[in-house]
Amino acid sequence: TLDSRSVAGMTEGFSKVNQDSFYINTKVMDRPQMTLVACFDGHGMEGHRCSTFLKQNLLQVFAKCYN
Repeated sequence: TLDSRSVAGMTEGFSKVNQDSFYINTKVMDRPQMTLVACFDGHGMEGHRCSTFLKQNLLQVFAKCYN
């Protein structure tokens, strides 16, 4: 079993937007022996958008490089 957990940072007593994204795939490209795990740690004003983009596109890029 795989799981992830992330906590948003704090600044001056206020919670920030959590910019972290996680990717867990235990059957990459329909191969049960292949697992891909990634953590994207966003930073800056658009960090959450960047980490989400990477999460959504990781498998597609990985598949192009793997084949």
